[in-house]
Amino acid sequence: MKYFAVTPFSMERAVKQELERMKVEVSGVSEGKVFFLGNTETLADVCVNLRSGDRVFMEIASFTAVTFDELFDNIRKIGWAEIIAPNGKINVSAKCAKSTLMSPSDVQKISKMAIVKAMQASGIKRVSETGSAYPIDVHINKNNVTVALDMCGVSLHKRGYRVKNAEAPLRETLAAGLIELSGWRGNNGFADPFCGSGTLVIEAAMKALNIAPGMNRDFICENFKNIDRRVFDNARKKAKNSVQDKKIFVCGGDILPEMVEMTQFHAERAGVDRFISVEQCAAKYSYPQCEMGVLITNPPYGARLKPEMNELYSQINQVIENYSLWNKFFFSGDKNFEKNAGKRADKTRRFYNGNIECNLFNYFCEK
Repeated sequence: MKYFAVTPFSMERAVKQELERMKVEVSGVSEGKVFFLGNTETLADVCVNLRSGDRVFMEIASFTAVTFDELFDNIRKIGWAEIIAPNGKINVSAKCAKSTLMSPSDVQKISKMAIVKAMQASGIKRVSETGSAYPIDVHINKNNVTVALDMCGVSLHKRGYRVKNAEAPLRETLAAGLIELSGWRGNNGFADPFCGSGTLVIEAAMKALNIAPGMNRDFICENFKNIDRRVFDNARKKAKNSVQDKKIFVCGGDILPEMVEMTQFHAERAGVDRFISVEQCAAKYSYPQCEMGVLITNPPYGARLKPEMNELYSQINQVIENYSLWNKFFFSGDKNFEKNAGKRADKTRRFYNGNIECNLFNYFCEK
């Protein structure tokens, strides 16, 4: 079967690296998608273990359509009776970009009509839609149509540990992707001196301890007619048996006591609280806990910080100095970050945090 993982903006490389480490056959990469091949066991392993992808889909068909008749006919040709249970609930979502067909609501309505007609033509007289949900995605980009089935249901970023939110939090998948791209593999130190609600340090600890992000959750595809739930049970069991219990150096800090408390609360929910050191202190008083490591942090930014901007960047300057022997990454939506920090980054990558354009500013370790 052909599947694809949907990635946060600019995270294709991170997802590809993860899949390759899992010995999954990656068949291609496009903007926001990493394609892979495999069977149900492969699907289960990816759903349970993937850290930086948002969702996993099974690709059902792809074709070109510039009229609604072409869309209807091509979707009706698909063997839907082999995919959807006779009483399956058909949930169609649609997205259109740079195409002749630019009405998602019409695409959604016509696609569902075509699916129902196809199932009726196969001998199913009445599609009752009283059973399990089948979330079907129809994506049209430059007149190229991709029809896919969402295998996750709830997004993969929903780990279950984060129930309280700080201002402008990082999604779990974005945080995990930043860690993946940093090259950190858990064998030396990790620090976040502006830890907020704790997402980065928790994702780092989970990675270092080999705690699979999906090992305690279900996936909507387990209710599909062609999926054996036992395959997913085995993937979860294998993931739980692979969890490591070892000493790691993961440290977080925040000047606000409520953020420290929130990080500790979330770390406990994630089962990593005894592996993470969190302290209340200004970032400028944060120092490495071991000789080598990686610092990744998402310091505050935005108009609300103008009165404290000088103090904030004074602290960031001190962090860069304190961690001179570490590889440092600052994820910020401040377009003047380098100017305000007074030091040009060695490498910069562009991302988005929600709708906010951000950059990952990388300052290499001094040798």
